[in-house]
Amino acid sequence: MQDDPHHWGDALFEKFVAEELDGLAQRATAAGICIGCLSDRLLFEMIVSLVRNGASEDDIDDLVQDALDQSDETDDVELRPDRPSRMH
Repeated sequence: MQDDPHHWGDALFEKFVAEELDGLAQRATAAGICIGCLSDRLLFEMIVSLVRNGASEDDIDDLVQDALDQSDETDDVELRPDRPSRMH
């Protein structure tokens, strides 16, 4: 996604996305939906949407690799060894 910085990094875009994801997480938690299942479903829906809109496997792989690279750069991620199974 680094090649198409249409909105990436734009302060208003980043603020909007953060607020929407926070609101979604709060609504999911209130409905008894775990964040792991919600995030898995969001990933699934995103990939389906990308494929249906003509994204190639290479484009999807690049997007995933960018996300993995960025997650390695993030210091505030809490990794718990006792993380529960995501499939339930």
